[in-house]
Amino acid sequence: MNPAELFKFYKNILEILFPKDWFIKASETHEAFQQYKICNKVIAQKGIIKYPEQASELPAIGKIFLNSFVLSKITNSDMSRLIIGSLKYGNKKVKGKIKQKFPDLQHFQDIMVELYMGAWHITKGNIVTPLEKEGLPDLMVNFPNVSETLYIECKNLHTKDKRRIADVICKANNQLENTKKHCYDCLAIDATIPISAGYVQDDSLPSVASEIIEEIQSLLSGNEYRAIGSAVLIWDDFMILGTPPQKVAIAYRRRCHRIDHKNPKKAILKSISLFEGFTTYYSLRWIV
Repeated sequence: MNPAELFKFYKNILEILFPKDWFIKASETHEAFQQYKICNKVIAQKGIIKYPEQASELPAIGKIFLNSFVLSKITNSDMSRLIIGSLKYGNKKVKGKIKQKFPDLQHFQDIMVELYMGAWHITKGNIVTPLEKEGLPDLMVNFPNVSETLYIECKNLHTKDKRRIADVICKANNQLENTKKHCYDCLAIDATIPISAGYVQDDSLPSVASEIIEEIQSLLSGNEYRAIGSAVLIWDDFMILGTPPQKVAIAYRRRCHRIDHKNPKKAILKSISLFEGFTTYYSLRWIV
């Protein structure tokens, strides 16, 4: 596969999900626009990454690869054959929400949490139903060999502030309670922004991740927020194997840590896989 073709694949998926001509007049601060710009640059360079000019773009390139996989699942696209499909995720209301809210940066980042959680469960053969209804969690997941339904509320955390974490837990608990069903209830919290792990050399927990985990565990230890059977804290990082300008391998990772409520209304069995993260590996050819 020509590397430039994969960047073209992702660029085409973005054009499906955003309004027509949005990238012509988009804000340069929007994450999707920055990725689109990198795609155009690498396509023009026939898949070659320039060193040292583009060394700082490695994390964004890694996220492009990961997002390509995630968004291919909701657009019925075939990443292995670089075949573009169309948006076939959820009902008309869900599709409208994606199209309408993706142009706003914060909404884009928030919705991407819902999409990658849904995409991950789809890859496991689970049936995913996005619930675009006020007061309810974001996703309903049915397993092939498990009778209980899993509901997932997805949140994007922008700060490690304890009051904000408590607010997120409280709101998610209320939304999960609103299902009023005897089911598994999970909260997925993406804390990539406050954890800000970036480049790492091993699998050690970042210090900020440990702080947030400790706070969530404290909140899920008593008789409050019992609708949340388990919370999953999620963050991104990347590793580099090799030294530029020699050929290098990049691992862009979406990591996670599960936190179970000590006294939930319904405990989620350890055998139920809530989320295990993503890892994308890619090698780069540089030109000096």
